Amino acid sequence: AVVSTQSRFYFDEDNDVCQISITNVDFSYQNEFLGCTDRLVITPLTDRCYISIAQALHMSLGAAPAGPAGTGKTESTKDMGRCLGKFVVVFNCSDQMDFRGLGRIYKGLAQSGCWGCFDEFNRIELPVLSVAAQQIAIVLQCKKERKKEFIFTDGDNVSMDPEFGLFLTMNPGYAGRQELPENLKINFRTVAMMVPDREIIMRVKLASVGFVTNIVLAGKFFTLYKLCEEQLSKQVHYDFGLRNILSVLRTMGAFKRANKDMTEEAIMMKVMRDMNLSKLVDEDEPLFLSLIDDLFPGLTLPTVGYPRP
Repeated sequence: AVVSTQSRFYFDEDNDVCQISITNVDFSYQNEFLGCTDRLVITPLTDRCYISIAQALHMSLGAAPAGPAGTGKTESTKDMGRCLGKFVVVFNCSDQMDFRGLGRIYKGLAQSGCWGCFDEFNRIELPVLSVAAQQIAIVLQCKKERKKEFIFTDGDNVSMDPEFGLFLTMNPGYAGRQELPENLKINFRTVAMMVPDREIIMRVKLASVGFVTNIVLAGKFFTLYKLCEEQLSKQVHYDFGLRNILSVLRTMGAFKRANKDMTEEAIMMKVMRDMNLSKLVDEDEPLFLSLIDDLFPGLTLPTVGYPRP
């Protein structure tokens, strides 16, 4: 059933524990205080990601979401941690990292029971990756055998909290990225995250900041950005991906709260025009303005200039 693939929350009154079930895997809620943070929009892609991560943890493996930038690899991992009441520590990996530093991180995660998300793990140098694979194998083997402690590569005796998890996110095919060694791959379950479901994300975010006609507006927003990606010239600084979309949506929400008398279409048209016009090169500007005019027929916005002294 479709419901079994979603996160299901049960409260076990006898043991005073909140249990979260994803497919056939059960987790205990960890009651970590995370504050009142934003949660991700649940789309078919995040559902698949959660299922893959849950299955990986069930098999005492790590999970490795892979895909291009801006598809929500790190955010999905962090959000699943929030869902389970766990503290997720994100490490941005670079080619400066050495095996001693990584070893200290693994020991800390194993003792504390936190989740560690290593962002862009394949930027680390290949010799370091090879040693890291051995270190990870020792830690995960201990988790698999449900031992209370293990002896690490440097001879330290380390206690083990079985709630911990290891996650790698990777951008395959970029310059300066390594291919992961085979002895590292066998300890991780890969999750392909290619194309985020943008229209669903736009619609839910628009609804969350108070737009009533969110279905129609999400369609217009999605169409504009799709056309921009296809028709505007290719520039290094152009970004019509998820990060840009979310910052535009946040601004729309703030602008709507500040200008209650404006129509929703006018608010959307104004914010999209103002936030994108400044970064366009001269030749793309008329095309972008004509695209916006086609999407919002009959709407004219006043152009705002600098006040003259």
